[in-house]
Amino acid sequence: MSIGNISGTGQVGGIVGWAFGSHISTSFASGNITGGAGIGGIVGSAWEGTTITSVHVFPGTSITGEGGWAFGGIVGDLRDSSVTHSRTHADVTAVMIHAWDWPPSSTGGIVGSAWGATITDNEMWGTVYGYDDTGYIVGSAANSYLARNTVHQL
Repeated sequence: MSIGNISGTGQVGGIVGWAFGSHISTSFASGNITGGAGIGGIVGSAWEGTTITSVHVFPGTSITGEGGWAFGGIVGDLRDSSVTHSRTHADVTAVMIHAWDWPPSSTGGIVGSAWGATITDNEMWGTVYGYDDTGYIVGSAANSYLARNTVHQL
């Protein structure tokens, strides 16, 4: 369980910053999570066969992506990995730091950016504010499988 505030420039998560071929289950997080790329309520970036199951991001959690990409309520950047049977109550927001920068992209309620990912049986409460590629379940997805995910109205 992680309760508190954390910030960094990239791969910032409430439990794990960057997971590679790992298994993360029955974990909980809350607080303010802030960073530039790969920012998630539980895991910042999850790659290469990482499985995330039965995790929960508590109400009142704020995830703020500052100018980069891949911001999600559970995982920011999910590649060739999965998120199943999980819940998030996070508010996910992408903000521009400098007017001359490219707008932040890939902001999602559950996953920010998904490549070759499986995202099933998850629930999302909360808000999502982004620029390019913004969605309640996933901000952007390529070669991914999504099924039985639910967005609840607040």
